[in-house]
Amino acid sequence: MKVKLLGITLQTGKGISLAEFFEHLAKNQNKAIEHGGHPRLLYVAEEGSYYIGLLITTKDQKKFLELTQGNGNVEIVTRDVSDGALLADFNFFLIHKKTGRGIYQHYYQSCALNQFGYLARKHYEELKKAKIEAEKQSDSSVAKIKSIKKQFDGTLEWMQLVRPETFDKLVASFSHIHSFKFKFFTVKDEEPVFRPLANISKSVTQAFTFHQNTVVTSVADAIRAALNTFNVDKGRIEGVDSDGIEQVIFLENNPDSFGEFDYDTIADKLKKLAAKDFAGTWFMDEILKVAKAQNALLSTPTKI
Repeated sequence: MKVKLLGITLQTGKGISLAEFFEHLAKNQNKAIEHGGHPRLLYVAEEGSYYIGLLITTKDQKKFLELTQGNGNVEIVTRDVSDGALLADFNFFLIHKKTGRGIYQHYYQSCALNQFGYLARKHYEELKKAKIEAEKQSDSSVAKIKSIKKQFDGTLEWMQLVRPETFDKLVASFSHIHSFKFKFFTVKDEEPVFRPLANISKSVTQAFTFHQNTVVTSVADAIRAALNTFNVDKGRIEGVDSDGIEQVIFLENNPDSFGEFDYDTIADKLKKLAAKDFAGTWFMDEILKVAKAQNALLSTPTKI
């Protein structure tokens, strides 16, 4: 089974920095949060320019199946999970301290990047609520509360970084598309009013929003045409996927996958890992090596 390293970016709302958010995660490392039907634990640390982390998802499953083949027969054998143990999946990740860009490791049936984003947002909203309550202690008037909420406006946002080819496929898989925003270089409009700008402009940004009943295929075709027509530098699309989950995808000329590993190789290297000691593992070191090789991309802020 292949384990992929995907591109991700995190952005905090007003009043809470990325540093404060990860400090909050560090203080709650042994606190399991129920999410998507499974208890999940987040462990974080710091390594140079990055926040690094490990997400563990436990599954309340006492048995698993093994398949054996021999002498032309295929046999399924039921095995018991060890007493006091739980089946678990792991997801390592790292986030650049200044830009919020990073790498998220994923394999089939482990926590999907989008689910990780929603889990991180739960932690963020917990911190945001605590900050608002603390501010209200000195003044709980209606006007003050309104001002405090404005001070902490917004929430944690995340996006997957993808290549143009994958962007196209993901757009086509959406059940509804809310908006599409993209940036491209050079002004091609020949209208007289634009001519003075054409000589000095480096880029142009276009934004479109779509009605609820707009047919996805027509929007996808139009977006594909825009990507093919313009020298698109960056793009952002917001919509709903086939499972009814809100998605935000960021287009950039970066790798779809920052690397692939074999699951069995990683499992052998991890052995009996103490979750709190994830920072010194072979696999975390490998992801940091990839981040170092992609430093130019990860140290560039995600803005459009």
